[in-house]
Amino acid sequence: MKLDLFRTRKMTEEKVIEQVYGSDWDSFNEEQKDVISKMLQWMHRNFGVTGEEVTRDRRIIAAIQLAVLDTFGITYEEIMSKSRKRELVDKRAMIYKIVRELSNSSDRTITKLFPRNRVTVAYHGFRVADTLLEVDRDFKVNYNRLRDNTIKYFNFLNDE
Repeated sequence: MKLDLFRTRKMTEEKVIEQVYGSDWDSFNEEQKDVISKMLQWMHRNFGVTGEEVTRDRRIIAAIQLAVLDTFGITYEEIMSKSRKRELVDKRAMIYKIVRELSNSSDRTITKLFPRNRVTVAYHGFRVADTLLEVDRDFKVNYNRLRDNTIKYFNFLNDE
């Protein structure tokens, strides 16, 4: 996935609505707005569209979402599912560790960024990933690819 093909430009839901629908938004009924809202929620989970406040942590999550798609060819939402498949559990651990490395926030704040309970994020993201980096060559290769892509997308989002 190329940066010029997907231009997030720190897009908030409000900016997407403004750019796509413009003044027509006010003429939509509640049912139409609800359908659009569902689409925006999907974009938020998979392509880095954020809520209204754009923080460093939200940009990191947006960069992770783009990097996951670019690196593994699957969506962030698929990885963050409740699946216990080893490949998805490992990818979640990579994500947790990368976010912790890039964020300036406390562990408690970081764990709130994910749709998991805080103990799961802290244990798998902050401990299991360290262990796997030491003993699993494939994990380390994939981790480094995801981390490099995340940094690339994070820098791109910050430059916009």
